[in-house]
Amino acid sequence: MYNCTGNPEGIRPVQAGDRGRLLRFTVLPGRVHQLSGMAYGHAQTDGFDSNLTPNHFELVLFDSNFALPTHVIDFAVTAAAGANFDSSVEKHGGKNKPK
Repeated sequence: MYNCTGNPEGIRPVQAGDRGRLLRFTVLPGRVHQLSGMAYGHAQTDGFDSNLTPNHFELVLFDSNFALPTHVIDFAVTAAAGANFDSSVEKHGGKNKPK
């Protein structure tokens, strides 16, 4: 989802005392058009409801009714969780794992 505010500090590791809100959605992609190459700002393709990037990392929905919010999760990082959690995504092939 790209309708969130940016962090002026940039991305940083999870730290004790951090708080946040996670929104969970059920996504109904409809008829998906698989893009053959990266195309930033690609328009909706006729006959399709969404576009999927070649690496399958981004699904672009053109109708907000296709994203149904299911949960709002408020969270806080405790000192113990912050000390035992490695937030470097690259280090673990895209998956955060406890130390």
